[in-house]
Amino acid sequence: MVRFGENHVVNNYYNSTNSNKCVFAAKEADNLVESNVFEDVDDPIQLSGDETAVTERNNLYINITGTA
Repeated sequence: MVRFGENHVVNNYYNSTNSNKCVFAAKEADNLVESNVFEDVDDPIQLSGDETAVTERNNLYINITGTA
């Protein structure tokens, strides 16, 4: 979970059929999610609230459920 401020999530590999979150952006977070691989996960990137922003760039989504 990321709360508050500007954050850069870059060059990570997420793989888990049991995971329901990889990147969870919460209250007043401004996130750049870039060059990550999400494989066999549910809802790779989630937002909480209207005050949260996520920019996605160059990510690879393989066999995900939910939304990217």
